[in-house]
Amino acid sequence: MKNRLMRKVFTLFLVLGLTSMAPAYAAIGNLVALIVCDTAAENIGESVEDDLLNLHTEVGTIARATNLYLKEKIISGSRVKADNIYKALNDLKVGSNDTVIFYYSGHGYRTESKENKWPNLYISADGVGIDFDKVAKIINDKKPRFAFVLCDVCNSFLPEEDAPPVKEFLGTSLTTAERNGYKKLFVTQTGLLQVSSSSVGEYSWCADNGGLYSTTFLKQLKKEVRLGNAASWTDVLGRTHDAIANKQHPQYELTP
Repeated sequence: MKNRLMRKVFTLFLVLGLTSMAPAYAAIGNLVALIVCDTAAENIGESVEDDLLNLHTEVGTIARATNLYLKEKIISGSRVKADNIYKALNDLKVGSNDTVIFYYSGHGYRTESKENKWPNLYISADGVGIDFDKVAKIINDKKPRFAFVLCDVCNSFLPEEDAPPVKEFLGTSLTTAERNGYKKLFVTQTGLLQVSSSSVGEYSWCADNGGLYSTTFLKQLKKEVRLGNAASWTDVLGRTHDAIANKQHPQYELTP
């Protein structure tokens, strides 16, 4: 998590959309800013409040200096929830001449299994994470002229079993591969797949944010559907088993 006196990680993620020079007569465009500051975050709320004021002030300066028309949304305090953030991202109206700024200040973390180098944004009110890379991709997919996407959070490691679950952005963000993966696992598949989280005589353990098996399974399922038509129940359940085998041994049976 984030230390107020010494921030372990200051992540600066710049997403550039390089386009040809716009014609001189084209409208200069808007400055679309989404500032999210978890001012209710434990131990660092005062620091995050300072970040909010500083970024809000700077965004205003940028708008005045560039003559871009400012469209700013701020999410802070009790409104910093994953659904609110995803809705704000989804609702962003972005034109091809627009500049977008996204900023997040709060806690952050990562796990050993995380595949990209970017942190998860910890949403303290929900006890969940949001993958910063997903935020950047959602914004970049709107095809602005330029996007500046920054988070001031830790990128330090938490044990898999203690890490908050990452909340996915559902709906329009699903790729074709992900949709095909879900169809392969839940439509093409036939028979009965029966699963229990532990073997005979074993306990099933809890993590901080749900059952150890359930949270691990969901994480592996999200990973598997990205493979599209190559998605496999055997691989999902096998990786889930291996990830928690030091505590319990899940069992499953597929009946045609």
